[in-house]
Amino acid sequence: MPPLNAYPSPPSVSRTAASSRGWGNGWPKCEPDRLVTIAREDGLRLPINQGIAQLVTLLIDETERRGYDVKTGQTWGFACRAIRGTSVPSNHSWGLAIDINAPSNPYRESFLSDMPTWMPELWHEYGFFWGGWYQSIKDAMHYEFLGSVADAKAQTERAKRELGRGEPIPYPFLGEESERVRSAQERLKELGFDPGPIDGIYGELTEGAVEAFERSHRRLSDQADGAFGPLTWRLLFKDEDGRSPDDPE
Repeated sequence: MPPLNAYPSPPSVSRTAASSRGWGNGWPKCEPDRLVTIAREDGLRLPINQGIAQLVTLLIDETERRGYDVKTGQTWGFACRAIRGTSVPSNHSWGLAIDINAPSNPYRESFLSDMPTWMPELWHEYGFFWGGWYQSIKDAMHYEFLGSVADAKAQTERAKRELGRGEPIPYPFLGEESERVRSAQERLKELGFDPGPIDGIYGELTEGAVEAFERSHRRLSDQADGAFGPLTWRLLFKDEDGRSPDDPE
């Protein structure tokens, strides 16, 4: 099992109450009519807020496509309760949190997890915060959505474009090791954006180079996030005739 320092560092996020983000009431006045149940052929039944249900489905599919099994009977969603040991409503009480493979990713002071090191970053990329990043007791099973209702809609549409229903991702993703990442690194370096070692691994240095490339480009600067999407990929690689798709006719 990887040590905690093998995982990405905790991102800086705002963890405000879900009620202030448009999600209605949590514990103790939970609203179960806002829930739907994700039902999979393997027997998984996951009650979750309808606003993030499709997003969670896509992320579970992608997690398993990359090789980590989300296990039936060890994975939970909605629970009308407070955060353990407090009177603060849990994100589970809005159906905005999911616990994945609890026995091998326990809630405890000494960190323990069998999750791949890419997994927290994948979920965070679409708006979730990982419990392994908590400052005190670690909750490695736990992922909670920290955005608004509008954020959830936007992230769902993005995931539908980028992840699909278990189909191969058309563009490199953070943590990927491949020849297409190596090609992107070579191209970034050629254009003056340092991706770090040309090793075919989409790590933090390459992500920073992608973001710098995006910020330098007028069509990408407003949404620079270091993640490859269709436009970033197209504009990084010019057409065979030497023109960029962004060049005027």
